[in-house]
Amino acid sequence: MNNEAVLKYFEDLAKNRQWNSIYNHKNPISYSFIVRLQKAIRLARQFKDRRVLDLGCGTGVLMPFVIDEGGQYIGLDVSRQMLEELRRIYPCYVNNNNVQLILGDIKKTSLPDNIDIIIGLGFIEYLDSPDELIKMLYNKLLRGGRLILSFPNFCSLDYASIQFLAPFRYLAKRIFNRFTSQPPRMLWNTKRAKSLYIKTGFENLEIVNYNINIFSYPFTRISAPFANYWARRFEYSALSKCSFFATGFLISGEK
Repeated sequence: MNNEAVLKYFEDLAKNRQWNSIYNHKNPISYSFIVRLQKAIRLARQFKDRRVLDLGCGTGVLMPFVIDEGGQYIGLDVSRQMLEELRRIYPCYVNNNNVQLILGDIKKTSLPDNIDIIIGLGFIEYLDSPDELIKMLYNKLLRGGRLILSFPNFCSLDYASIQFLAPFRYLAKRIFNRFTSQPPRMLWNTKRAKSLYIKTGFENLEIVNYNINIFSYPFTRISAPFANYWARRFEYSALSKCSFFATGFLISGEK
């Protein structure tokens, strides 16, 4: 992965104040981010009296849930701009004695020990050595602690549509001279992601799919409100058990 490209991408989102809008219910592209957060919180079960490490915390959308429930929050991000936005958005929270913010690259930063819950949403897909990361996080957890990570789904209808339409998308970008600066990321299937947990020693794995939809790209972009309307109805239906219709999945493992 190009770490500088990843950092620049998220720094720019923070500077333009676009990242926090990702979790705004009025934003038509926010649905998948919001439901991912909601399902991660469910997997965590409770935050009261828990020490929670938020990997790639961004603008701190998880922080109020942890603090309001009586937990301790540790936010880690490599982007200075993201942490500045977090402080601007949540001035009352950042002055709380139960909040600690860490600026740094996870591969080069010393993290606290004795963590109860580690959550990383939209995080692992930008890392070069996920195996090493999982081992390090395992060692930071207390016995009985949980690691909850999100994974973009390689085996999804949405990704299959994006791949099929790739030549047409490229041609359209060349014609209209519009290119996105989003850095590449690693996509996962559930089998590979599970093995990452299991070989490290995690037990009692729970896997939850998110952003369930029978509609895919480009329809989800062209008519996001309509696609989201149906996604909300499919999200907790029997269809959610089929990963093919999910753009991503979460895995929770216990030490």
